Amino acid sequence: MNSAAQRRKGIALFVAAWAIVPVIDACATILGTLGYSIWMIVWAWFAVSLMFLMPLMMMKNWVAFAQPPHLPLQVLQALLLVAATLGFYARLKTLPKADALAIYFV
Repeated sequence: MNSAAQRRKGIALFVAAWAIVPVIDACATILGTLGYSIWMIVWAWFAVSLMFLMPLMMMKNWVAFAQPPHLPLQVLQALLLVAATLGFYARLKTLPKADALAIYFV
């Protein structure tokens, strides 16, 4: 695949991902207003992500995922991602979605 085709594929995947994010945020907001725990919402987010990504990881190169080069840094990165997601969904209960997204990206 040439670099122009790779760029187009990357742009398409980026746009597709960011088209899905508002739907996920709306679902999290609705679940939060229905009284579900933020921990449960975040757990569901990561569980559903795993269900979609696991087949893709297995098709590509499972060995690369089984033995990361810097395991402590990978664990730290995962914990920070969970903390950021928890904080973001907690903010969705009190802030408008646009403000919460702006703070998240800063």
